[in-house]
Amino acid sequence: MKFFDVVNRLRNAGADDPVADAAYLVSHVCGLDRDRLLMRLDDPELDSCTLEDAVAGRESGYPLQYILGEWEFYGLPFTVKEGCLIPRSDTEILVEKAISLIPRGVCFADVCCGSGCIAVSILKHRPDLRAVAVDLYDTPLELTSENARLNGVSDRMSVVRCDVLGEAEKLCKILSGCRILISNPPYIPKKDMDLLDRELFHEPRSALCGGEDGMDFYRVLTDVSSSLGIDALFEIGYDQGEAITALSSERKRECSVYKDYSANDRVAFLRARAEK
Repeated sequence: MKFFDVVNRLRNAGADDPVADAAYLVSHVCGLDRDRLLMRLDDPELDSCTLEDAVAGRESGYPLQYILGEWEFYGLPFTVKEGCLIPRSDTEILVEKAISLIPRGVCFADVCCGSGCIAVSILKHRPDLRAVAVDLYDTPLELTSENARLNGVSDRMSVVRCDVLGEAEKLCKILSGCRILISNPPYIPKKDMDLLDRELFHEPRSALCGGEDGMDFYRVLTDVSSSLGIDALFEIGYDQGEAITALSSERKRECSVYKDYSANDRVAFLRARAEK
């Protein structure tokens, strides 16, 4: 099997970018330089049972990131695996806004932290900050700790277990010393869960589904941040700008919605505001 045999198999399987996927797989499994493969400088015969398994997995729609066990986010390396949401470039605008908006020398919270990519990336670019990362499940908590160590920020981060929807009072206590709450929570409406791309079916449903209208986590987190008198910075779905603005108004919060690089609503910033 040659490199472009892998490309053709992935193309026939419907991969969005079969050349890039093939380069990642061959480089990872066979130890070949990815750039040289892409420039067709290397094209040796590839005879590996591990590569065959990896290609077959990718053909079936299994996420490339889980096969590799790692992925880059905001220019940093992150360990990823099943049981945790895969870091995506859409979320980088949330990190970018956080880096610019968070006051100097404070502690922030990353709630529903997943792989830890948000908190770790912010800490890496803002050495003056500290963070509390919160999640409910074992795999995200373990990966957040591991990725904090991998990127050299574990000394400025604590990782805490909490059920956001079921333990709001506990969450308030955990975040009592924080200046801002940041979150990329589950926000896909329940009715849309069966319409997702096939790769997303391999990721945990608990990291995707935000209840009947996709707003369950935003309601709780807006109430928690309001009770603490702190700002909140959320990733939102491309069609949730109006809903998060309406929720903010109901809770007497000022809200700004920012677009991503594809001109879709992507980030909502809720400023703390005293009730009139």
